Amino acid sequence: MEPDPTAAESSQPSGHTGHDGDVAWGPLTAVFATGMLAGGVLTKIAQMRHMQRQDRRRGRRIRLPHLPHARHVEQRLAWEAQTSTVNQEAEQVLQLALRALAHGLRQANLHPPEIVGIHLAGHTVEVLLAHPSRVAPEHFAVRPGSNDMCWQLTPDGRTRLLNDDTAGAVGDQGGDPLPGLVNVGRTGAGGQLLVNMEALGVVGCAGNSQLIETILRTIATEVSTSPWTGLDAVLVGFDELSVIQGRVHSCRDLDEALKLLARRAEAVRRRLDDASVSGARDVRALRLQGSGDNALTFLVSRTPPDRDQLRRLLATVNGTGGVAAILPAAPHTEFPALFTLDTHEQQAPVLRIEPWHLTVTPHPLTSDDYNAIASVLTAAADTSDVAADQPPYGTTTHNVGTHNVGTVRAPGAETFWSAATEPSDTTAHTGPADQGRHRTASGEMNLLQFRPRTGSTPGSAPTPRPGTVTPSPAPATRCAPSTGDIPTPPDSVHSTQTESDDVLVPAEFRVPPITPAISTRSHVEPAEDERSAGLSIGVLGPLEVNGAHHDLQPKQLELVLLLALNHPAGLRNDQLRTLLGPDPDHPRGSDSLRQAITRTRRRLGPAADGTERILHVGDGIYRLHDAELDWNHFQTLVDEANDHDSDAADKLRRALQLVRGRPLEACYHWWIDTPLLETVRATIVDTAELLAELDLATGAITGAGRAARIGLVADPAAEQLWRMVMHAEHAAGNTAGIHEAWSGCLRELAAIDTELEPHPATVELYHRLTHRPTAAAYH
Repeated sequence: MEPDPTAAESSQPSGHTGHDGDVAWGPLTAVFATGMLAGGVLTKIAQMRHMQRQDRRRGRRIRLPHLPHARHVEQRLAWEAQTSTVNQEAEQVLQLALRALAHGLRQANLHPPEIVGIHLAGHTVEVLLAHPSRVAPEHFAVRPGSNDMCWQLTPDGRTRLLNDDTAGAVGDQGGDPLPGLVNVGRTGAGGQLLVNMEALGVVGCAGNSQLIETILRTIATEVSTSPWTGLDAVLVGFDELSVIQGRVHSCRDLDEALKLLARRAEAVRRRLDDASVSGARDVRALRLQGSGDNALTFLVSRTPPDRDQLRRLLATVNGTGGVAAILPAAPHTEFPALFTLDTHEQQAPVLRIEPWHLTVTPHPLTSDDYNAIASVLTAAADTSDVAADQPPYGTTTHNVGTHNVGTVRAPGAETFWSAATEPSDTTAHTGPADQGRHRTASGEMNLLQFRPRTGSTPGSAPTPRPGTVTPSPAPATRCAPSTGDIPTPPDSVHSTQTESDDVLVPAEFRVPPITPAISTRSHVEPAEDERSAGLSIGVLGPLEVNGAHHDLQPKQLELVLLLALNHPAGLRNDQLRTLLGPDPDHPRGSDSLRQAITRTRRRLGPAADGTERILHVGDGIYRLHDAELDWNHFQTLVDEANDHDSDAADKLRRALQLVRGRPLEACYHWWIDTPLLETVRATIVDTAELLAELDLATGAITGAGRAARIGLVADPAAEQLWRMVMHAEHAAGNTAGIHEAWSGCLRELAAIDTELEPHPATVELYHRLTHRPTAAAYH
């Protein structure tokens, strides 16, 4: 019998029209329809970027790909993964459903079935079976009309799975029960089909050679960055993905890969022999039973096997699970399973899966997008840092050809950031993250010798070296600087403090994410003769506009943000048309742009001098009037700290008061370039770390802890700031606070990737501070 559902041929348009008439992205949106591949790639990038940031020296930047297209693909991935509520929920429900499936089989003592794949249709998860089964585990029911070959997650089961208590109960054993799931495309029913490659065993790809290439590189990317635990990828011919560490093995040729698969298959056989008393006949049953580490080793090869290699491969993949493969099908070779790729009359690709007689419309990665993802991963694997003015950083403004937007610069000279950490002959290091920090003979940090200042007097910090980034012009009009209280950090980095003493009370390190939001805060409706105060745009957190007469719509917010990031130079109307479009290839119409500017002006209201907030200054150039960007103000304060010795700490403290959360959180406009975000993130972290060091050196323990925690609001996983929190807690004699900081750090790393380990410098500091007297680490 054949598995259900009936999957007819279907075509997927390259784009769709949203509510505002914009054409959405095509290929990437289609291929990432479940959010799984996008989420996997982004998780891998986040893991690698975290490692880059821990080795980054203060005042410098992590390495990024030079090609703008690569960075834009990453931004589109983030947009797709984060903005599609359906995709996020589908992935969450899928993972919970699979663990509930394994849990239900164990609880009911049911024989684990052979699972063909998973069909995601709307809010439904369907488990496709290779053989009929009239009894379904808890949370599932046999789907009517499926010939007992499909289990469907019930609405009640779905509701219960989304309950935290139930989710915890079903996820208590083992890893992912079906690590071999690969998204192969859209079914005729409109859902997404995830095929269990482990059940297929050895798959040959036949048909259109170009489609075979695109399918294989898409599958290679997906399995290399897979969110599933228990999946080891073996790649042949995908050198671009060899930089991915962990469970990815890149082989020189197919023979080397076959030897590795043979060793893995032998290990599977030994595990099955050891588990024979449980009655398990293959590793898939052991996995569903939650028994031990039963990883799947999956080979993806660009190289077709010859007859001898295919014979060896078939002998290795012998039906007991634990190993699987997909390769091009060479002429005159026979495979037990086939992916046949072709195009129908509308030129949309078609994928037929045998022996299960399933047909889907695949959405493989284009060559450009695959190369872009590989470029991002290659850059992320390089932990050497670069100067703050080195491309793609440096002072850049928008260019329609490259789509760079905004001013990207590092405030202050690089020597300002490194002055506190200029290495001496007696410096001792515990790892790359601690390189250059002053230490005493006993190994403790000592910053008493440091005061940031410029000049060439004896004993002062070095003068700026050639190549120092020149600050960009300040806005013509600035609002009054923020004088509010320091923002309350997330619970994970929150400490209970009083201003009456310098003792840090034990913190509550819980990590609720900062709620993504894009907001506008309006003043009270003004009288006819009343003019509003200056406009304030905040990007050091979720996008925020203060001082508008009325709340702004999303496109109006985007227009204000564009002009704020390019103030005071402004942008030409052709640039605005391109940037306000849904992607670089679909600029906004001229009439639409004029209407958007007119409506935004109306909602912003006039400035205090009666002038329109969006000025046309001639030659088709628009810019903001009487407006201030908090990022510009932040940079100015840090620059002033670099120039003034006596109140440097106060300037840094005032700069940190502007931080409200992760920079531009929940903003996924295609034109927001990664160098800008990385510059803002790095500058906030460096400022917080430097201020914490200054406060610890002067005995202001409370201020040191507060500075580090504000920095963690912007980058919750910045381990250098967690180390500063530990130092502050240690200086206060609060051992419990050190343990809390360590736990908070681990939780933030787990939020990026459950397999991410803390930096050696963080481990060393934690062990050192928790196994020695409570004397201050800073003297």
